[in-house]
Amino acid sequence: MSGDPDSEEGCSWLRALVAFANTQGGSLCVGMDSRTRMAKPLSQEEADRVQLLAWRLLSERSEPVLRPRIEAIPIASKGEIGYLVEICVEKSKRPPVVIRERGSSAIYIRRAGRNVLASGEEIRFLVQNSGQAAYDSLFTEEVYDPSEFRRLRKEYAKSHNGEELSVRDLISMGFLSPDGHLSRGALLFRDGESDPRTLLVCTHYPGFDKGSDLFLATRARKGCLLDVIEAALSFVRERSASGFRKTEDGQVDAFSYPPMAVREALAHAFCQRNYYLQGRQVEVNVYRDRLEIVSPGSLPDCPDASGERDLGRVPPGKRNKVLAKMLSALGMMEGEESGFPRMESAYRDADFRHRPFFGNDGFSSALTLPDLEYAPGLLSDRESPAIVVRPAPKGARSVPVLSFCFLRERNIGEIANHLGLSSASYLRSRILRPLVEEGYLLRRSAAGKFLYRTNPAKVTLE
Repeated sequence: MSGDPDSEEGCSWLRALVAFANTQGGSLCVGMDSRTRMAKPLSQEEADRVQLLAWRLLSERSEPVLRPRIEAIPIASKGEIGYLVEICVEKSKRPPVVIRERGSSAIYIRRAGRNVLASGEEIRFLVQNSGQAAYDSLFTEEVYDPSEFRRLRKEYAKSHNGEELSVRDLISMGFLSPDGHLSRGALLFRDGESDPRTLLVCTHYPGFDKGSDLFLATRARKGCLLDVIEAALSFVRERSASGFRKTEDGQVDAFSYPPMAVREALAHAFCQRNYYLQGRQVEVNVYRDRLEIVSPGSLPDCPDASGERDLGRVPPGKRNKVLAKMLSALGMMEGEESGFPRMESAYRDADFRHRPFFGNDGFSSALTLPDLEYAPGLLSDRESPAIVVRPAPKGARSVPVLSFCFLRERNIGEIANHLGLSSASYLRSRILRPLVEEGYLLRRSAAGKFLYRTNPAKVTLE
């Protein structure tokens, strides 16, 4: 084994041991030829080095830290004593065990005699059948140092009239163990934290969906969750209406998105995020008519919600209770067993098309906040809205096509069915091509098909 823990050999060993721990346990024998399966004994010095490196790899790269049984087995070889090193790992009582390699985290399992990355469904199975608490409530080997949580302590004092965040408070929230060790959730509030699980990506799209590669702005941020949430709030604030509206009695606040509703939605996203899922992040997507905040992982106890506008029907429990308790203590959301009272209050006077809704598709959950300053509200992508086109294009079917393609991209077949045409070639050459050439329609190729979308620079809603 190489002395470099980042070597492919070192990573391979660690993946195997973590996979054993996440499945049924197992052992790794060092000193065997992998091709011939014959003994290739190590010297005493090599055996000692293997044992030390194995302990080092596991203590630095596995979470929770694996504590294997390691034994050097003496064997005779060519008249001399050599050694095989057996590293035995039991099935973890706190799965899934995560490996940290090359700046990212991964979960491996054994499948058909191989070490493979666990799928999202397999990760959910590990969590559901572990009998353990959520990701954020498991304690680590790291000890609490108040100097590493200045941002958190400042925010707590600000929301509690200068009161200091005490160790007793932290223990009661599950932030700390009684002996002062940090929970996984606590680490996400640490100053300068670099855990990729804290990553949030904000994107501003000019239209009503992600229909093309065009976007107006994007920003990625990871670190202390409080800094990440503040960055997202700033991104939304910079790209939406915020001011006052005159009334007969004076003036009232006017927002595209009420700040407290956005803050609550962001806090909810991080509390509900499945932190065992790798390679994904919380997303904040600003569209022309709405704000969507998407969190990786299906919401527990709510597998079939789709476009639920009665937020009171969404199960109130939060997946990560340590995060929920802390964010609640900071006044960023209600208690961990509450729903969305601030959001419902902020939108209580909104009509149906301006009412927030929740979605849950088995892979992620999303909160959608309609733009209160966008008069038409949320339109279904099945609708053909009334549009204004100046100058008006030629042809009786041009405006119906532009209306049909306004809210999302459509292919030739969809447009033909909508217009009641049987000839795709006529549609393509006599109707779509002139609209594309004159800039009314945007066309792109995807999976061997052309997709058409109305150009929002030339066409607006009535």
